[in-house]
Amino acid sequence: MKKIPNYQDDPAQLLFWELDEFLLLSVFFGLGLAINNLFLSLCFAYFLLRTYRKVRDRRANFFVVHLLYWKSGLGPSQSRTLPNPFIRRYF
Repeated sequence: MKKIPNYQDDPAQLLFWELDEFLLLSVFFGLGLAINNLFLSLCFAYFLLRTYRKVRDRRANFFVVHLLYWKSGLGPSQSRTLPNPFIRRYF
């Protein structure tokens, strides 16, 4: 039986996985098909998902999105066109 979300901002679910877990599993499924070693890649994905769930449950919601924003280089760069609004004095 599928769990019905209680709130509107609950994460999206597919079967009994959340969407980010399902995407991770599907990537390893496709990789396993590509290298003709499906069992090994699904075993690796299972242990990776267990670790990912433990890390995700200890952090704030959508921390992976924030991590990707800051570490991928898409975050604020060093060369800005607008000055920082929190700086009070300019020398």
